[in-house]
Amino acid sequence: MRGPPKSAHSAQVSIFVRMSSHAGEAVFFKNDKGRFSADINKTHTVKLRSHTAYKVTIESPKNMRVGSLSIQGTPVEVDEVVSAHRQEGDGEKEKVRCTGIWRTDMYPPTETSSREKLEWVLVMQVDGLRGPESDERHLLRTKMICKFYAPDYAKFEDKGHALGAIKIRAAIRENSKVLSVTYADVAHTSKLEDDHDDSLDTDQLVTETGTNAAGLPSGQ
Repeated sequence: MRGPPKSAHSAQVSIFVRMSSHAGEAVFFKNDKGRFSADINKTHTVKLRSHTAYKVTIESPKNMRVGSLSIQGTPVEVDEVVSAHRQEGDGEKEKVRCTGIWRTDMYPPTETSSREKLEWVLVMQVDGLRGPESDERHLLRTKMICKFYAPDYAKFEDKGHALGAIKIRAAIRENSKVLSVTYADVAHTSKLEDDHDDSLDTDQLVTETGTNAAGLPSGQ
């Protein structure tokens, strides 16, 4: 039987976000090198169509799952939770994948030289690690810079690279926070996935020391 939630520990984990249109078309992104934001977590622009349904898949360690997701205040219903195994190094690791559909009906095409900054709010359910409300829910916030195009726009290949995955590195603790956000194109996604340690087994939780090892700011 699982013991009571722990409160004096934390873990650094990687959460992966993948996006495609509901029809299976790739999402593109571009490194704008801080042109629209000085925040280290918001240097990239994601290119999207207005009035389009996008499939959002969130992959997390086996002890975590998405409790809820909202994008700029709009709830995204997560209607599928499946276990998956991914090859890492010499073995496999069990993951949890949650999928939902996000519609961009409320976003008209973005004006030239402008961007939309959309806040993503993730509530993660973490087995065995107590959050601020004395349960196992942990709140993570970050922002994504987006540019919206007309629904029939078809020249995204000229605007950047096909998005493979977004890695959200987070400190899960009593007051959880995002440490960094990294984007990878399709060709480099496997490198992004290999470059992390995301076990949340209770015997591997580490005592919180105050500042994170990477020295990175949160994604607020």
